[in-house]
Amino acid sequence: MSHRDVPPKIIRTGSENKQTEMIEERILPYYRELGSQYLAERYEEILFQYYMNYGDKDKALLLAQNRFESQTTSLI
Repeated sequence: MSHRDVPPKIIRTGSENKQTEMIEERILPYYRELGSQYLAERYEEILFQYYMNYGDKDKALLLAQNRFESQTTSLI
């Protein structure tokens, strides 16, 4: 099967993988440590959409769960 036979959303480029790794490993922890909830949530949204588009539903679900828990905690 060539890459032409695979739907476009399944083909990941090396730069996309590096970008998501950087967001997960460096950017999100940095903004969380700073206490910048808005920026952390914005990058979580970007990752969520990326994982949903590329079929990594487990990671998307984990992000959604963390987001839901942080929002309910702030309401208490």
